[in-house]
Amino acid sequence: DPPAPAKMQKYGLVLLRKSTRWSGWPAKEVFAEHFAYAASLRKAGQLVASGPFHDAGEWLGVYVFSGAAVEEARRLIEQDPLVRGGHARVEAYEWMAADGTLPN
Repeated sequence: DPPAPAKMQKYGLVLLRKSTRWSGWPAKEVFAEHFAYAASLRKAGQLVASGPFHDAGEWLGVYVFSGAAVEEARRLIEQDPLVRGGHARVEAYEWMAADGTLPN
């Protein structure tokens, strides 16, 4: 790993991609559950940033978890209704940002 220029914070970064079974946008109810789930993660202080991609082909959106190990971030997102319903698949990574870039 290259030396960090500043104090860095670790985050769990999760990317959602269209699943191989993707056949179009799911029903409004699935999105309502998806948004409610993301809100519950934010309220619990686990999720510091999230949102969709615009016109990104197979990429649907991103989640950033404060201090979460990759395995924990993956476990949390596997409970997302988009993932549970087979609409999205998960890619999870450890990601670092300069201290103060995002809330902890």
